[in-house]
Amino acid sequence: MRHKFLLLGIALTCSMLAVGRASATPGATITVNSTADTNARDGVMTLREAMLLTTGGLGVGDLDSGECTQISNSTYDPPCTTADTVGAGSADIVTFDAGVFPLGVPATIGLGSWLPFLTTGNDTLDGSFAGVIVDGGGQKHCFLIRSNGNVIKGLEIYNCERGVVIDSGSQGNLVGGSTPADRNVISGHYIGVMIWHSGTEHNTVSGNYIGTDRSGSLAVPNISKGISIGGGAANNTIGGPTAGERNVISGVEPDPQGSCGVLIVGDHSDGNVVEGNHIGLNAAGTEALPNSQGICIIDGPDRSVVRGNVISGNDGWGLAVGSLVYWLMGSSSWSEPPTPVELDDHLQVRVNEEIIWDEDSTNGTLGPLVLVPARGDSVELHASTSHVCGSIGPLWLVHVHSGSAVRLTAGADNGCSGPGEFWSTTYTVAIPAESYGWTTGTVVEGNLVGTNAAGTAPIPNGSGVGSEAGGIGVGPYAVDTRVGGTTALQRNVISGNRLAGVVIKGPDNTGNQVIGNYVGTDAAGTSPVPNDSGVGIAQGAYANMIGGAATGDGNVIAYNTNDGIWVDGATTTGNSIMRNSIYSNGARGIGLFNGANAGLAAPAIDSVSGSVSGHTEPKCYPCTVEVFSDNEDEGRTYRGYTATNNDTMGTWTYAGPVTGPKITATITDANGNTSEFSAPVAYSPPVGGIAQAPLPNAEASADDHGSSAPNGVTLAGLGVGGALLLAAGGWYARRWWRPC
Repeated sequence: MRHKFLLLGIALTCSMLAVGRASATPGATITVNSTADTNARDGVMTLREAMLLTTGGLGVGDLDSGECTQISNSTYDPPCTTADTVGAGSADIVTFDAGVFPLGVPATIGLGSWLPFLTTGNDTLDGSFAGVIVDGGGQKHCFLIRSNGNVIKGLEIYNCERGVVIDSGSQGNLVGGSTPADRNVISGHYIGVMIWHSGTEHNTVSGNYIGTDRSGSLAVPNISKGISIGGGAANNTIGGPTAGERNVISGVEPDPQGSCGVLIVGDHSDGNVVEGNHIGLNAAGTEALPNSQGICIIDGPDRSVVRGNVISGNDGWGLAVGSLVYWLMGSSSWSEPPTPVELDDHLQVRVNEEIIWDEDSTNGTLGPLVLVPARGDSVELHASTSHVCGSIGPLWLVHVHSGSAVRLTAGADNGCSGPGEFWSTTYTVAIPAESYGWTTGTVVEGNLVGTNAAGTAPIPNGSGVGSEAGGIGVGPYAVDTRVGGTTALQRNVISGNRLAGVVIKGPDNTGNQVIGNYVGTDAAGTSPVPNDSGVGIAQGAYANMIGGAATGDGNVIAYNTNDGIWVDGATTTGNSIMRNSIYSNGARGIGLFNGANAGLAAPAIDSVSGSVSGHTEPKCYPCTVEVFSDNEDEGRTYRGYTATNNDTMGTWTYAGPVTGPKITATITDANGNTSEFSAPVAYSPPVGGIAQAPLPNAEASADDHGSSAPNGVTLAGLGVGGALLLAAGGWYARRWWRPC
């Protein structure tokens, strides 16, 4: 049902565009032939005048003779008249005179104020066959759409707080297109493209260079976000399934205000699709143009889809899913850009006694800072000023999604001459109720994460100075995330990242799966492109699934520098690791640390011939044993499973067949905990048998799911009602602080 919903959302995107344009009266073509930013009767048509004409803010009859000639089918008698319909009720097209705006040698329109909003719908701004630069000069926005069915294409848009804004329930708009001529360059802003507010749906941003120059090879950074979707905006599409619809979204600068190539944030910002883009790379997909983080899906969106992208070269996480986000800022209401805090005395900010901000030598401006706290975390404020009042503030802790705010400093009305005596030096974060703020149902499939566009060489995520990130981070507060799938098209290649390929951390998650991926290999699944480690689970994450019980669920996890899979912490339990092909990792195939997965001991193998038999110590019943072949001490080829017996030692027998060179096994208990691999035992062929040659290549072994030996039990019968609950936690090595 989830897939039907998402496909319906994509279909509606196309239908919204078609319906919007079909329902409008065909309009005029208006040609801009001046770089000026004026509305004056001066014989030339400016972009501002053309946009006023399309929305009804300027009448055809008001034009002089020179301006009149720039409208299709017009006559100046006087006054100016046209056979075409122009204005609020028509679908007008604004083009640009290639003599004034030469293709390949763009001319610049410098804005002196906001351009008119596109409020009447179905209008097109088309610079496809000209060279047009719109320089916002620091305006709040360059283009703002508040209607349906509009198109902006073929422009270079620079230097506004927001390059293009679609908000207030606007639907079916298109920024870019599917051909090189349609491409916009949207760079040098605080936010490149902003899609915001409930009801703002079925809009498409495709085929653009966002955060680069016109060649797509050099960064022209957007400061905070390349694309920002939130406030309840739903079912929008970034990119598309074809190469022509690919956006390049790169060059977002790292800063403590929380920066991402693509941000999807907040409850009800549901069903948005990010597909087929280069995120953190140049247009060729060969070199890094880093974002601070690649894609951030945080603080409550449901059913987001991340499909078919190349997500590599980012300073932090390639993809981060989950978390609740707070701003530490200078006003009580969240906004973009958020309000900074002015510092006249020195301030130190700590979370759980660890310093995250220390401005102990200079005055200036604080942040704002992004906090990603967990339940019970304390935010502590310390001033180096020697007097009571200080001059810090006002200072607020604001939850991004709900807007709830706590003031951490007092005001001048408390008898202080300064604005900011601390109200309290310590505030314990009250995490919102479970009914909102959880990021649910994210689907991550068919992506290359940490490699070049060919999937053959590393371009690591997590390479920023001081970064503790890697490929994909899940949690905290992420539910029902699926990374991968059972088909080749759904497979992610998660390789080449500086730290782990996938990390699941934090206690407040459930239902997360990592299935059917290549982790540490190239796109063919045959050659090494190692992560530091493959998949990590920690900080109380419970009941997660790496692999699964069905054919096609298993991951190939190979060639990683350290552990293939690691699970850490006494509260990190119920994590199932099933049907994977795990081999040639630098440390353990599966490593359990500090009591993780209830400290479940690996099974012992007592004999190997045509069948494999062993026992458990301590006794494990009812438990499921999986049997593997390997060249060393991991589990390259899954052979099958069996169940333990209810006897004194929890014995078990797998009837086979098996082949070597070596045999290993894991065990999964009724609570979903999976052990490390057993000690390997050499395969001894039965009398008359034939010794086993070395194992096949990784791709063959990944698809060799072996035989099963039910022995009266199925994998669905692990004592959890026929299905394991799957869950995960935070994507932060320090879960409370990371720009997002």
